[in-house]
Amino acid sequence: EIYFGEHKATNAFFINSQFINVTTPPGVPGPVTVSALNPDGGEGELENAYLYKDPLEVHSVTPDSGHAVGGEPVTIMGDGFVPGVKVLFDDRLALDVSVISGTELSCVTPGGPVGLVSVRVVIPGEIVAALPAAYRYFAAPEILSVWPPNGPTIGGTEIQITGRYFSEDMDVTLGGKTIALQSVDHSGKSAVVITPG
Repeated sequence: EIYFGEHKATNAFFINSQFINVTTPPGVPGPVTVSALNPDGGEGELENAYLYKDPLEVHSVTPDSGHAVGGEPVTIMGDGFVPGVKVLFDDRLALDVSVISGTELSCVTPGGPVGLVSVRVVIPGEIVAALPAAYRYFAAPEILSVWPPNGPTIGGTEIQITGRYFSEDMDVTLGGKTIALQSVDHSGKSAVVITPG
């Protein structure tokens, strides 16, 4: 008899004194000891010999942040991904979900609330795996004022922009031209740029 933890394996097929085929019994995620009990009373075991895994796992989301308006492509790594999978950011369904392999899928983020949200993957049979606080939504920049409101056409004018949700990696344009971002204050409410020539 072969046991996985406290549960007896089924369909045991003896091959020789070193090998036996069995079907694993149900178990809970985690390592278990495998033990063998011979008809003559002899016993043997190997600790942590077998690892029960969840049928579905989510390991990472890349990138792990994006605009609250959504529309950001992301890659999710895990295990157990199959066609028909659904992805939810908080309680909102992701778009364009594509299973690349059993361990990788891609999707496009839905819109969401500013802050951290959990990412859940659901496969047919309503099997769910979640990664808490896996993705951070940040708000799209809002411009409230620009000072000075005008300047010479030769460019080189320093402009202060006030608003909300500014970041150091944002792109700033003026009349369709990209302008140099000089600084963003720590509150994300003020930025300094230089007008192009």
